[in-house]
Amino acid sequence: MSACQHCFVGYLRERSYAGLVGHPPSNPPAGSAWEKKPMKIQGRITTLEELTGGGLGTLLKCRDEAGQMFVAKFPKDASPENQQLIDGETRRLQRHQGRYVVKFLQPVSHQDGRRGFAMELMDGDLTALVHQRLSVERVLGYLFTVVQGLEEIHGSAQGAFHGDLKTGNILHKGGVAKLADFGLARGGRGQTVMLGNHHGGTPGYMPPEGIASAFGDIYSLGAVAFALLVGREPRPGEVLRIEVPGNPDLAHLINQMLSREIALRPNIKQVRMRIESLRARASAPIPVQHFLPKRNVPWTLPAPPPSPAPAPASSSGVGFLAFAVAAVVGIGLLAAASKD
Repeated sequence: MSACQHCFVGYLRERSYAGLVGHPPSNPPAGSAWEKKPMKIQGRITTLEELTGGGLGTLLKCRDEAGQMFVAKFPKDASPENQQLIDGETRRLQRHQGRYVVKFLQPVSHQDGRRGFAMELMDGDLTALVHQRLSVERVLGYLFTVVQGLEEIHGSAQGAFHGDLKTGNILHKGGVAKLADFGLARGGRGQTVMLGNHHGGTPGYMPPEGIASAFGDIYSLGAVAFALLVGREPRPGEVLRIEVPGNPDLAHLINQMLSREIALRPNIKQVRMRIESLRARASAPIPVQHFLPKRNVPWTLPAPPPSPAPAPASSSGVGFLAFAVAAVVGIGLLAAASKD
């Protein structure tokens, strides 16, 4: 696409980010986007390039007149069916806003009449990182932010879920991962999830039961962990198992998440707590033995050892002495006798 193409006629309405989705978390992480004022798109918008991904929509990297960068998502075409899908995703993304969900900015309109929405620009999705075979510590960092985002989604309403979790729907920036593409999501604040089977998802990441649910999200997150650690995307129909040399506890958790039986999978809170524990252990310093230095004390010569006690005379020594005395006395007597 042309770098100078003006594709929008502006935005549909001006409303603050907080007005659309409620207030930011009470304790946002230091340096996070939550601490800053939400971006407000200003003036006409220039399309810079079309991005890959987007599911059923088209993603455009854009810049407004103030030089601010963001991403706009529109239907792939002007059909009523695709427009309805994007309208639904717009509502769901707003309802599910949180610390680890890609930030919704505002609705926008294409010059051909298609309606879409603007969201924050991230560095990319996790698909581009799969073949890098990330370290365990880095994978745990991404999983920890994603699982917190999922925990907020699952807690937003009874039966809520994302429904299409995969590496392509997880965006990252500055070591933080955020959830995106809420086209199949259900739930959200003040919403009721209709009973029944919800189908959809991506082959390879879909749970084996083929039904989107909160426990289906657990399976899909396990498949994401598998892809990042093994270095390839899971194949459709593949029975996923993993070994993590040097970290059997992580392998055990991922294999539980990938269980084909729903009842054997941990819930989102259990996954978050175990990943948090694994991260703490992975980043703990290795203990090093050391000895305290001796204090400076005056140097003194050691006391001489005590003299050994004389050995007691043996009985054979006493006999020999008596024999010697007797011999001397005898010799003296003989000398006296010879004089007489």
